[in-house]
Amino acid sequence: MTDLTVFAFPTDMLDEGVEVALDRIAAAGMQGISLAALYHDGRDLLPHNPRIRLKFQEDGAALFDFDPDRFSGIQPIRSAGGAPFDRVRDAARARGLSVTAWTVFLHNTSLGRRNTDAVTRNVFGDPQLTSLCPAHPEAIAYSIAIAAAIADSGVDAVNAEGLHYLPLEHGYHHERYFLKIGPVDRLLLGICFCTHCCSAAARRGVDVPALLPAVRARLERVFATGASFDPTSDSPDHIATLWDGELSAYLASREVIVTELARAVGDALRARSTRFIFNDPAVALRRPDTEDLVPDESWRLGINPAAIAGVCDALQVLGYGTGPAMVARDVDGYLQKTGSSVPLRVALRPMFPDCDSTENLTDKLRLLARPEVTAFDFYAYDFMRLEELDRLRDAVAATR
Repeated sequence: MTDLTVFAFPTDMLDEGVEVALDRIAAAGMQGISLAALYHDGRDLLPHNPRIRLKFQEDGAALFDFDPDRFSGIQPIRSAGGAPFDRVRDAARARGLSVTAWTVFLHNTSLGRRNTDAVTRNVFGDPQLTSLCPAHPEAIAYSIAIAAAIADSGVDAVNAEGLHYLPLEHGYHHERYFLKIGPVDRLLLGICFCTHCCSAAARRGVDVPALLPAVRARLERVFATGASFDPTSDSPDHIATLWDGELSAYLASREVIVTELARAVGDALRARSTRFIFNDPAVALRRPDTEDLVPDESWRLGINPAAIAGVCDALQVLGYGTGPAMVARDVDGYLQKTGSSVPLRVALRPMFPDCDSTENLTDKLRLLARPEVTAFDFYAYDFMRLEELDRLRDAVAATR
């Protein structure tokens, strides 16, 4: 194991006492922390926070200090709590721990509400406020600027989360869909057809003027009658049969958009001697009734793992799942996709719902021992019981 880190929120570490939290993290065998620098909304249960147990996260706020003059167009939101990231970063570095800035880029509802022209839009033109669009020039400029600002603050790496498209459903509170919608139509409702995405696809030869009304017509039928329900899987092979392959070509264009954005962010970070970790959360799309390899789901987010491998310094993959063999299979799937051309960092959860024993976590660490797996990142200090932090310590010790 060349690198062991734990995800953590600086606000919760301050609640607990930074030195207390760092003592616990170091005692668990961690060599660094992946510290939230900018995060999205959430309501979290915090089992060992002495001040608050059920907490609403501050949506989309930068937890580090920054110079607003370096941003034009989309402006980051300053945390009401000041710069908790900076305080924990300095304390961790003083102990010799590495610090990775865990950064959510485009999935930001607060910024979406403030910058509605830059969010993703469905085929009807409805703004999807939970995500800035990877193809929008202002969203691109914001992503590059935020990466540069974090790098200049003094970190070893940036773990870039949300640097891609989102599907229709992403856990927004009180989502309501009182229609029976098949897989293909659910996919269509989540695709961005904003001006910038359409223009990019047209430049790559997609017949956008024909595709848009065809997609609208299909969805209008869904809205009109229950007889429209189509249970057919939205597999890439089936998608390729629709509209003479134009939808597949449109989705391929999204992968180019995301790769180009990732390249620009990576260039900004490497210019500041900061490593660029691209976070692919495809495992979160896993369906209970399927055994598809997780990397085959990345396309739904506009992510092409093989292409992304060429523009990042490491690829973060989620090793989420109960069975060690299944997690190992998922990681091998990524290695097949990337041709082992980029180091992998595997995120593991040492607690419910993935893990109920030290043996389970130990088996995962042993099964994932590959030259290409250069790091394990454990999610997340704030959400674990302290006994589960002990489990992490014991599993790490058992595999050394």
